[in-house]
Amino acid sequence: MIDQVLALLYDRGEGFIGLDELARVAGQDRAAVDGVLAQLRQRGQRLEFSPSNGVRLLRPIRLTGAMIERNLPVRRVGRSVICFDEVDSTNDVALKAIRQDDADGLVVLAEWQRRGRGRQGRQWVSPAGRNLLLSALLVEPAARGALRHDALTIAAGLAVAEAVEETTRLVCDLKWPNDVLLAGAKVAGVLVETRREAAALGVVVGVGLNVNAAPPPEAVDRPAAPHAGDVRRADDQAAHPAALTGASMRERNSN
Repeated sequence: MIDQVLALLYDRGEGFIGLDELARVAGQDRAAVDGVLAQLRQRGQRLEFSPSNGVRLLRPIRLTGAMIERNLPVRRVGRSVICFDEVDSTNDVALKAIRQDDADGLVVLAEWQRRGRGRQGRQWVSPAGRNLLLSALLVEPAARGALRHDALTIAAGLAVAEAVEETTRLVCDLKWPNDVLLAGAKVAGVLVETRREAAALGVVVGVGLNVNAAPPPEAVDRPAAPHAGDVRRADDQAAHPAALTGASMRERNSN
């Protein structure tokens, strides 16, 4: 029921919903809904209560697999979505899952990475709870050989660029081999890594996308977006990572 209530609140956008109406739509009594709202707050969702208007969900929301998976047309990527508050690296979590049943298509997201990394051993810097950090795992029989890094890197970069454009109506550019640019500043990067486990070959496509914050200038080797909230919806609401994640995964599944 907690996922149902969260979805109802999310679909209201910036608007309030009365507590009695929320209970009626959810098919629960008020006491049950009050309990669910308490659970949502314990899980880090920010709620605003009004004596006259009810409750509303404040953006950006905490990442949840259920919110990302719903209404997502999945062919391969996104068969399973898991979210963490923090990990060492989403790529590492995905690569460790290679031997698990139905690991192909797994997507791992985190609010923060302790040891996020980019190409050539560079550190990927992102403040907690502000940006999109995800890894998608593809598992192939080892006999088929490795998927081409360069092709996957370009395809993932294109998917991210198109997802940003779809979600925000801002135009992105691609810079070889793995950067997505917004007004000349880096807004996203892609890291492709592989691991062989017995008869399976795992390929993980890691994506870091600056949605609500950019790293400080001294922490990066080139200008990074967003600047003063460049990555925003056309209606001037901050773009939510779940929307960009879903758009990215739709692009990946359409190819």
